[in-house]
Amino acid sequence: MEHFILDGSIRAKGVLTPVLPEIVDPVLAELKNEGIALEESESAID
Repeated sequence: MEHFILDGSIRAKGVLTPVLPEIVDPVLAELKNEGIALEESESAID
């Protein structure tokens, strides 16, 4: 996934938290193409 930096898709520099949409969105899209997806759910605990 280093190509995101090399091709300029991610322009941010420095140490960044992976919550910025410009970082998270392309990475999640590529992972989804590879068959890896994030599924989030919530449930109440009684």
